[in-house]
Amino acid sequence: MLATLCALSVLVGNQARVSPAAGPEIRAGQVSLVPPEPLALGGYTERQDAKFQPGGQDLLFRVRELRQGDRRLVIGVAEMLTMPESLVREVRRRVITDPQAPAGSLKNPEILLIATHTHCAPDSQMLNDRMTFRIPGIAGFNRRWLAWYADRMAEGIAATAASTPGPATMTLQQAPAAFNRGRRTGAQPDPLVTRLGIGVTIYAAHPTIFSQAERTLQGDWPGQLMQKSGDLVATGAIGDISPSADPLTPAETALQRSNRMAEGLQAALKSAAVRPLAPHWAVARTPITLGPPTPHPEFAKNNSISPEIAQILVGRFAPPQAELFGLQLGDVVMIGVPGEPTAAVARRIAAPFVAQGQIPIVISHGNGWAGYILEPDDYARGGYEATLAFHGPDLAVRLGEAATRLAQSLAPTQR
Repeated sequence: MLATLCALSVLVGNQARVSPAAGPEIRAGQVSLVPPEPLALGGYTERQDAKFQPGGQDLLFRVRELRQGDRRLVIGVAEMLTMPESLVREVRRRVITDPQAPAGSLKNPEILLIATHTHCAPDSQMLNDRMTFRIPGIAGFNRRWLAWYADRMAEGIAATAASTPGPATMTLQQAPAAFNRGRRTGAQPDPLVTRLGIGVTIYAAHPTIFSQAERTLQGDWPGQLMQKSGDLVATGAIGDISPSADPLTPAETALQRSNRMAEGLQAALKSAAVRPLAPHWAVARTPITLGPPTPHPEFAKNNSISPEIAQILVGRFAPPQAELFGLQLGDVVMIGVPGEPTAAVARRIAAPFVAQGQIPIVISHGNGWAGYILEPDDYARGGYEATLAFHGPDLAVRLGEAATRLAQSLAPTQR
């Protein structure tokens, strides 16, 4: 029992503690994630396993490495639909050179892998080693491609580690940007676009400007923003948030629309005040208590399958373990959620940090994908998002509990 408690305390309190006297350094790198042969596109089951066609954009894995003394953090953003836990595991296995070294050390870095959630990339379910049950419109697990993607991402991390470092800019910018809208009853989108000076921009809107008719590889608005800014771009709480059609012009193409959105987000940040952050950083992780995989009552009906088959399918999507990841930069905390929380769930996650006087920033698709995450009353309303909430109506409550533990681990008094 004592050993179990000690192991849990190491996980929950695993922090990179550094002196504010010496600022961190940062490295940057990237590598292409376009596979050498056409693969089935993900994001829209209406495509029915259609493979990507030539003529699209280069999809990238972009990396930032934060280092200070013997502490090391890798943040990687991949232009892909989701971030399967099996891919995170395989990348970690390739990057960690000494599992016995302290977590967050040079040989055993902390790693946060984020998917942009573009719907015009090869289907990342082929990298989910639980996806061994054939589902029309969903790619099945392919060990070859899991190894290929893990190798490429590990190469990108290694190249970044070998690049020339510079001083990390510890700043925060936030500005309102009218490029998102709620897509479920009662949805209240986060209106702020956020930029961290380490080169990370966050905004809450689904990357679905390109429709199911698109057959080429496209980064959507996050990809366009990364091309223009050079930042890593992550989506905020997108579980019930879509990109806004206003002020985008209906006559524009999807590429023009995504460009216009990226330019608008950049313009909003350009006029935002730059707030300095204390030059300290910390990392913590805490497990999320997951309930058993539970199909929503509408899941079987909407997919014309039996309840027994529905239970099998949901079990393939739903991960058996998950965790929250927290990166503290001064009084800002970026919280990586392994799924797609709604705006209301994000407010629940943020609450314990706000109570501590911190500025929480929730991001989706961090180190895993547990599907959509809805508040219990929202789950009861049903609809598309609810049918892709794989752990039942109480996951939001459990996320809130995990966020409280994470906040305690990253409390300002623990700097």
